[in-house]
Amino acid sequence: MISSCVKYPCLSINRRLCAQVACLILVDRGVLSPGDPALIHTKLPELSDREIFKGFDEDDTEMFASRNNRDITLRILLSHTSGK
Repeated sequence: MISSCVKYPCLSINRRLCAQVACLILVDRGVLSPGDPALIHTKLPELSDREIFKGFDEDDTEMFASRNNRDITLRILLSHTSGK
């Protein structure tokens, strides 16, 4: 069965846009702070200790860098960047 995101790519774009708008409404109301790293640590703890994928070595095994020293914030997640 074909995934709905593959069959209808506009659905995944709209879903992402709705999530961004919802987050920005909560920021506007003062419920969330876009630069607060504690928000991600408390609400999404599985993202706090992720290793950074660097690529594959000569043996085709995955290489990971140590955890990024920069905290993940709502601003980084909403901008869809790698944190740079």
